Order: sequence, then C-alpha cells, then structure tokens
Amino acid sequence: MPAPDKDDLPIHSEHFHFVINRDHAVYFEENLYLDSEETYPSFRLFGDSRLYGKSIRLLDQR
Repeated sequence: MPAPDKDDLPIHSEHFHFVINRDHAVYFEENLYLDSEETYPSFRLFGDSRLYGKSIRLLDQR
C-alpha cells in the first residue's frame, strides 16, 4: 500500500475505510452508497442526488 499523501483525507464507515483527495471531498455528498453491480467485481458509487461512478473497482490490500 502506498504511503499516505499530504492531500489524502481518510474516510471511515462502519465496514470500510477509504482515502480520497482532500480537494475532491467538496464534490461528494455526506452520505454515499456503494452497491455491487451484476458485472462484479465492479461497483457503483452514488448518493441521494447523483451517481458518482458505475465501474468502481475495489482492491483488497489486506
């Protein structure tokens, strides 16, 4: 896993932890949802008012 960047902003949820660019955080809603797609392993990221991405891939780095 790469070292954290000075612009990284950690996001914690009940089940997952994410890192996003601090400058991009203003574009996201407070509540986001990650839903599996039929074409797994891709997911879609959406909020109450918009879709942010429909081909999100996750990388398990445990």
